[in-house]
Amino acid sequence: MPPKLALLEFKFEDFEGLPSERGQSTWSEELTDPHGNAWKLLLYPCGDRREDEGWVSIYLCNSGENDVCAKYSFIMRNASGEVHTESNREKATKLFKAGGDGRGRGKWIKRSEILDEKNNILSDGALVLDVHLQVIERGSLHKPSGSVLTKMLQLLENTDNADVYFKVGDEVVTSHKLIRSMNAPVLFEFCGENNDGSPVAIDDTSAEIFRIILRYVYGEEIPESKTIMDEGKDIISAADRFGIVGLKLAVEAVLVESSVVRSHTVADWLVFADSKTCPLLKEQATAYFASRSADILKCESSKLLKESPKLLTELLIEASKSSNESHFSGGNASVDEMRKKLHARGLGVDGSKETLISRLQESNKRQRTE
Repeated sequence: MPPKLALLEFKFEDFEGLPSERGQSTWSEELTDPHGNAWKLLLYPCGDRREDEGWVSIYLCNSGENDVCAKYSFIMRNASGEVHTESNREKATKLFKAGGDGRGRGKWIKRSEILDEKNNILSDGALVLDVHLQVIERGSLHKPSGSVLTKMLQLLENTDNADVYFKVGDEVVTSHKLIRSMNAPVLFEFCGENNDGSPVAIDDTSAEIFRIILRYVYGEEIPESKTIMDEGKDIISAADRFGIVGLKLAVEAVLVESSVVRSHTVADWLVFADSKTCPLLKEQATAYFASRSADILKCESSKLLKESPKLLTELLIEASKSSNESHFSGGNASVDEMRKKLHARGLGVDGSKETLISRLQESNKRQRTE
């Protein structure tokens, strides 16, 4: 499943009066995220270990009954609501064992920095901390399936029987008309008649990315995760350009499962997903934006969103919903759920979320009349 997002607000009343010896700790109240997972914060106001003395140590603990995989970050704001310190731990997924030791920072922030009135951190003497969570449930996103035919990939590498030559940068890549006509009709039409045997020029795509496109066309081969993390945008752009829908959706699913969206990248991913019609990625990025819209709009990267008024308006509407109801409750069908239903009915799974909704509604109407 795509990551489930939550923003939890913990409060420690009378911070200055909390235990002030190193090694002494205090627990927050237990909070439950919208997905039923219970969490507590363990706070050491004057440090946990000897090397942490004078620092505030903080650990996020799973106080529920089930193990949880999640990415997390600690956010401390001043009394005006502006971010003062953010500890970004969202890069790697961590396992939180039920009732086990927490995860966090021994040296998070100096105690003196919190108590300094100039920083205006305490609110009526209380320390308020936000925890941004991305709960990960792997393995159920829809990815187009199919047998990878080793001999077909070998055929791609065998230039003896090739009948089309592509010029990609300084390299020549060979292919076969019959394979493209069956598995990549858009790319087939792109080549035209090409009766003179001259190479077909491919611009705005590297030879590496074009070979990834062809390996999927020949054998439904999906690149390794590392390649997708490094080249995902370029692969999606090329797959979208040449009509290789299966590869586009598979790469999109891997990016979503890998939780590539973070506070400093969310604007870039939103604009990209919107422009390339990647509704699953856009859905994840929109949920992330809604959970931290005030912070994100203050970032330099938010200029990208402000250059797209239609997209920004859409995002602000989604953000406003979260103030009245749980944005993460999943009341409406997700993109992944709709794709699974459409795939099971033999219908197309590409297109915007609005297109998928319309396609599914039309299918439901047909089923009711049959």
